[in-house]
Amino acid sequence: MFLAQGTATQIVVAMFISFCWLIGHLIIQAYKETADSWLQTCSMLGIFLSLWLGLIIKVGIVDELDLPGNPLFSAMYEVLTAIVNMLPLVAAFLAILSKVMVRVRVRGRVRLRVRVRLRLRLRVRLRVRVRR
Repeated sequence: MFLAQGTATQIVVAMFISFCWLIGHLIIQAYKETADSWLQTCSMLGIFLSLWLGLIIKVGIVDELDLPGNPLFSAMYEVLTAIVNMLPLVAAFLAILSKVMVRVRVRGRVRLRVRVRLRLRLRVRLRVRVRR
């Protein structure tokens, strides 16, 4: 971005843009499949939260709270950053898993229908043979 490079203003503008796109996505729901829409929502939320965490560092809230050397805050921040960055990956994994489960269910139903049809055909054939 060319606006106020390296400042907190740049991060705030990026947050505003990403939040507007997130709201637009939630209103429009452009994807047919729910899993795809969920994945896009998690990705956009991850971008927004990453920018928020960057703003916390840039503004220096850690210094204001006298936490620069605190290992607990450092560990908490690292875990929070990891969770935010993993959010789209977890959403993608869950989307793929849900699509696989739907296909397995559909295949199971098809197999069951085929088995029932085959049994009915065999019964009909057996009845015809017995009558002859």
